[in-house]
Amino acid sequence: MKKILAIAIAAIMTVALCVSASANLNVDRIFINANDMSEGTDVKDNDPIEINAGDKVYILGWAANPDGALTEIVWSVDGGADQKCSDIYRDRADVAGAGIAVADNGTHAGFGVDAAADGGLMELIGIGSVAGGAHVLTLKAIYADGTNETKDYNINISGEAAPAEEKSEDQWLCGSEPDATQAPSWWFNPLCTPEQNTDGRQITVNFKAAGYFSGISVFAYCNAADLGEASTKVELIADGATVAEGAIVSEGDKAYDVDFGKSFAPGTYSLKFTPLTGNNTANGTWFVLGGFAGTGEDVSVDHNVNGPADGIQPSIKLVGATPSGSAPTPGGNPKTADAAVIAIAAVAVVALAGVVVAKKVR
Repeated sequence: MKKILAIAIAAIMTVALCVSASANLNVDRIFINANDMSEGTDVKDNDPIEINAGDKVYILGWAANPDGALTEIVWSVDGGADQKCSDIYRDRADVAGAGIAVADNGTHAGFGVDAAADGGLMELIGIGSVAGGAHVLTLKAIYADGTNETKDYNINISGEAAPAEEKSEDQWLCGSEPDATQAPSWWFNPLCTPEQNTDGRQITVNFKAAGYFSGISVFAYCNAADLGEASTKVELIADGATVAEGAIVSEGDKAYDVDFGKSFAPGTYSLKFTPLTGNNTANGTWFVLGGFAGTGEDVSVDHNVNGPADGIQPSIKLVGATPSGSAPTPGGNPKTADAAVIAIAAVAVVALAGVVVAKKVR
């Protein structure tokens, strides 16, 4: 009897150790047309999962790999190209706390958030445009160590596919893309380091977006990287509140891309540039926003540094995007733990209890 009990305990412990020793993609929920845990019904275990053309599909879960943090979750159908999901990630320290091997203590390991008010579940962007019929849906976790892990689900799509969402065109705030032969103009004197920044130096570009956008491309004059680093914070502001942030780190005179990680609707916004590091001394480190003679409408600039000549507008391009994936990116800890984490933790508790019982029997 003692041998049987010992073998059973060893088997349980082996299962627990195997769970924590390799990558683990856990899809805890799949919802149709519901972006909130309190409003949807989990269809993850349905075979096949029934979807109507044009439906939106949302997922919630986590991915753990001891050798590399989760980079992103993507989806595909029938072995086709990987497609994007909405940028809804969160830290999952509770996964590490359950004894599961996960890089960086679960930082960025979770995808989707329980409540729509906090960002909601992760959307499979564009799945409503997949043609009707039987398909295999593949969810893939991509890790920082170059590995990936997949889960497959049989799905059946009824009805005609919804038309693909149209991507908005790029929009130059200076009216049009500057001609390659056009001589640029200095826009503002360098933003300096905060230690020197007694007057709160900043450049704020106010504009009206004609379409959806997910980032910007900014032409700037910056020192070469070997002179030291100059970094500049970029804030996207709507209705007086910061809705996205990014940074530009100096690498010379060029166009710098800032990806906001989600789509923003047409409307009125501001871009605020403030210094993080650098100085404006001779041969020092700096950031200067470039400009060209432009004809952009609904564009104005607030600043407290020296500006350009009349008719010069900021050389900023809004990067066009589709309407999907525009849910806000949440941060912080989850409100609840996923059921799979609780179950694995329970296995560990049972295993430990078994060890105690066996010891008493002996």
